[in-house]
Amino acid sequence: MLIKGRLIESKLKIQIPLISILFFINQSMAELVNISLADQSGTKIEIFGKADQTKPLLILMPAMGVAAKYYRHFAEYIADKLDVLCINTDLRGLGNSTVRASTKSDFGYQEIINDYIFIIRFCQEKFPDFPIFLVGHSLGGHIANLLSTHKELNIKGLILIACGSNYYKNWSGFSQISFGGFMRLSRILSRLLGYFPGKKLGFGGTEAKTLIQDWSYMGLYGKYKIQKSD
Repeated sequence: MLIKGRLIESKLKIQIPLISILFFINQSMAELVNISLADQSGTKIEIFGKADQTKPLLILMPAMGVAAKYYRHFAEYIADKLDVLCINTDLRGLGNSTVRASTKSDFGYQEIINDYIFIIRFCQEKFPDFPIFLVGHSLGGHIANLLSTHKELNIKGLILIACGSNYYKNWSGFSQISFGGFMRLSRILSRLLGYFPGKKLGFGGTEAKTLIQDWSYMGLYGKYKIQKSD
């Protein structure tokens, strides 16, 4: 914080050195690995920490509409302070993912689950005997919960951040009415448009139609109903 404060104070006096220093600070110390997923789409994972001995391996799972780069400093910090390996990667449709939600490109919870199954197995091959924990933020936490039902993945535990149920009846009064209304509106819009314009509505990003259908079903009925699931 002290360094950051000095940089801010010096912004007008030393612009060129400041840019260089900020660029250096923003370069993570992660190993970057290209991944080709089961459906031949691609993504990248960042690996923070040293694999010098067997230790917990934490896989960060972002919130809806939030790119993995948002969690980069957090991943670097906990890898250092807790002496763990930390994997940071984007949800399908964001950041380093080669997929983008549109009228021609649709996906939902099941495709995201499939992506993480692939990533978990990749980590298990690269770091055998490292116990795996899933760290899910909001939507990422819901995906982590669903992944935990896959016993063959041998997930050791979940760490959930701001990951309560989005069931609208958990609220009361006007909040219940407005939240339930937004759930219904999101379902209608995503069906009509073929995607969800979250950036324009100030919620999430440009999201896939089926993703919003899966998410809003939980919000309206208090249980999962995942399209295209086995």
